[in-house]
Amino acid sequence: MATGWWAALQRYSSKDAAWPRPLRPLVAAALSFMAHNATQQAGHVAFSAFLSIFPFFIFLITIAGNVGQSEAARAAIDYNLDLMPEQVAKVIRPLMAEVLARPRGGLMTLGFLGTLWAVSSSIDSLRLALEEAYGVHRPRPFWRRRAQGVVLVLLAGTALIASNFLMILGPLLWRLSIDYFEVFELLEWRPLWDGIRYGIGATGALVVFALLYRWLPNLRQDWRNVLPGAALAVMLWVVVASGFGFYLSTLANTPVTYGSLGGVAVTLLFFYLSAMTFIFGAEFNAALSKRRGRGT
Repeated sequence: MATGWWAALQRYSSKDAAWPRPLRPLVAAALSFMAHNATQQAGHVAFSAFLSIFPFFIFLITIAGNVGQSEAARAAIDYNLDLMPEQVAKVIRPLMAEVLARPRGGLMTLGFLGTLWAVSSSIDSLRLALEEAYGVHRPRPFWRRRAQGVVLVLLAGTALIASNFLMILGPLLWRLSIDYFEVFELLEWRPLWDGIRYGIGATGALVVFALLYRWLPNLRQDWRNVLPGAALAVMLWVVVASGFGFYLSTLANTPVTYGSLGGVAVTLLFFYLSAMTFIFGAEFNAALSKRRGRGT
């Protein structure tokens, strides 16, 4: 019965006349999302992200420490945790502090290379989900996938450290603005700076999503083919993160359900929901590309 209902919905939804033109790519993306078992793909991505987040912190601190920027790396990690729901950040922060407090080896130790390998492996889970969304059936050679994963991890670490300098420059530029432009004295700094910080975070997420959509699949694309889905994914992520934070603070009772594993369950669920928004953005890009190809 359910199969017949689902088939009827697919037939109805596949007819362009059934939906207003602006909604057609969204409907097509939603159908492809379900047809490609994207919820299972999101589970794979979420689990890989959960396993790699602490190795990535270790990698970031090791790289930064070798160039004298350990504090900048820690500040960058704190800033990115601030963008997560408070309940998720509370789970990760103490574990992060415990992990990072332990002494680490240098850049070329086996432990560091193993950490880099583990973090770059999580990139493969994203690649698999994107290639399924885009219908790519011929992946790149293994060595190219690994090299690409390592490069992306290095770029991510560099970008996070660089973003911290923007956080430092913000208050300095504000003080200079007050000195030269009296109108700025009428504005409250804290609310304005919070808005700027979240704006920087959203812009950074948009750039990261667009780069991943463009580079990971074995598919030639230009920026106009990836930016719409990246923008949609970021907007969905903001809604999901806000809604999930509200749910955890008002309705959820994870200690009763999961006991001492409640924090782990909350973090995994947040990564799972985030992965679904990321994959849906790719499905939306694929739907738009198909419609451009048909001229509709």
